[in-house]
Amino acid sequence: MPVNEQHLFVFSDVVDEWVTVASNTSPEDELFIFSPYATGSVIEKVFETNKSENKFFITSVTAEAYLSKSLDFELLLNLLKSGIKVFHLPNLHAKVLISGKNLILGSQNFTNKGQLNIEASVSLKIANKEARKLQNKINQVLEDAYFITVQHLESLIKEYQKLEVDYLDLSKKMKKLDQKTSKLLDASSLSKSKLRVEIAETKNNLESEFLAKYARVTYKEYQTYSGEFDYCTLQISNQWNSFTQFRRKNKESSKSSAITLERGKRYLCFDTTSFRLFWVNANLRQIGKFLTCKWLSDLSIYDVCKIELTTPNEEEFFSNIKVYLSSFKSEEAITLFFMFTGKSIHLVGGYVDKKISSLRNATSRKDLSHFPKKHLSEVVKKLPQQLFQPFYQPKGGSSPNRFFSENDIKNLGLLEFNGWKYYVISDTGI
Repeated sequence: MPVNEQHLFVFSDVVDEWVTVASNTSPEDELFIFSPYATGSVIEKVFETNKSENKFFITSVTAEAYLSKSLDFELLLNLLKSGIKVFHLPNLHAKVLISGKNLILGSQNFTNKGQLNIEASVSLKIANKEARKLQNKINQVLEDAYFITVQHLESLIKEYQKLEVDYLDLSKKMKKLDQKTSKLLDASSLSKSKLRVEIAETKNNLESEFLAKYARVTYKEYQTYSGEFDYCTLQISNQWNSFTQFRRKNKESSKSSAITLERGKRYLCFDTTSFRLFWVNANLRQIGKFLTCKWLSDLSIYDVCKIELTTPNEEEFFSNIKVYLSSFKSEEAITLFFMFTGKSIHLVGGYVDKKISSLRNATSRKDLSHFPKKHLSEVVKKLPQQLFQPFYQPKGGSSPNRFFSENDIKNLGLLEFNGWKYYVISDTGI
């Protein structure tokens, strides 16, 4: 829908915006609120601030809504008695406020609990033409809805109350199942906690040997055949400094006072905020072209070997390294998940997929006990070199916009893992 005058994106509680829009519209404008759930004083507050003589609340009156207390029927009675028109619309899921040319839609219900959730909404002021289209759509919706009276609600409440005992018993059983679910998920959270401790130690040891540098997150725009393209990079502003040379913290060390990386080669880079890994191009004034995948061919037992650097919280196993192995001689494909914390590389999970020839593209999944230990040992042994050894690949890479905010100042340091150098990015708080 085209925006004519203004729009506002709200990624938090939207009650204040509801009240503002409702109170600032003229008495001639009708007020419509769509929400399957309503509890507490939120919706009454919105209606009370509106001066319109025609106020509508469209909801979904169901037994489940009553029994779960997600729709307060006493509240509905109060709305009806105050002159607000209430409608029942089956299968309603939308949460919308419409007043004149003002429109607010999003995920938040008109409930007290909704104010505590992480919600997202958009507030729009639309053009006259679009407002007329919206009014026509509202007319169509109301034709499919059912007008609710006080007598309707009182009759429904009597019927729904007969199910309260059974519903309470079912709710208790469901709560026990939820507790079992939490215990199952907590088991994996414990292992996450241990890994996070190691990552925190890596962040604290950022300048244990080499002095870190300040790097600014910068976005560059390019024009491509398919349109504009934003590219994220880390830049250094000090002309006397570079991203390829790092001075040792202890100048009295018997080692050289500085170390120089090979310019133009890709080095592993660890972000201690998102726990992401990238291979980045090492240049004097900037590092970028974040590469997250490469193919290998030196694992003789497998014809195909791919390493993918991933986001831990978005993986089945809490990992930032995924290794995929397959062989032309076998119908099995192996996927291994590792987590690099800056201090160590942990094997955190994996599985073996075997193709079922009778069903196209179907697979049968087994755990890692079906993966030969000899082969697993070879992968574990060779993985550090594949991760940390610098390599040339000037082209390619992505732009991880989601993990970096423009103009943020980051600490960029250099650490060692078994003799291999790698970059570390951490927040500065600046």
